[in-house]
Amino acid sequence: MKALAILMTLCSIMFLPAIHAEEQNAETVQEVLINELQLDKIDFDELQKAASDEPTNLYDCVSGSDEGLDCIRCMQRQMILQPYSQGVRYVKGALCHVGNYNHSSIITVLEGYNAGLQTTVDYYGYVLVVNYPYVIECTPGGGVTYKHSYPDSTVVTGSNQLIYFR
Repeated sequence: MKALAILMTLCSIMFLPAIHAEEQNAETVQEVLINELQLDKIDFDELQKAASDEPTNLYDCVSGSDEGLDCIRCMQRQMILQPYSQGVRYVKGALCHVGNYNHSSIITVLEGYNAGLQTTVDYYGYVLVVNYPYVIECTPGGGVTYKHSYPDSTVVTGSNQLIYFR
């Protein structure tokens, strides 16, 4: 037991300089990256004002965008919600995506006669909302996503589900 403690102490003494050097190297790399970004040329007030409008690429709101800052994009701020658990299951014989949230589950029928139907169900089994109108989009990988619009949000369902609040 004593030998193990001595061995652990020796190992920690041997590796401590290497760990410290690695931390210093990471700090140096971070400083170089920050200097390369030229953060002092960004007009944050203009970005904030433009971000409250329609989602768009805002290259022209960055002074000095021709000096390597053309990778900055600003999108409208949105709250995005993801279910704490989700998966594909058969519900009453239909293949469905089920996303479980704190107070309810959103069930989207993926195939069959009712494909695209989306229901929100509480944990007692009561149907809270039924939304059938949807937009279907093909993904580059050959899959599809369903977009259901609500007054305050858009629910996008594919192999995963996200809610974008307006």
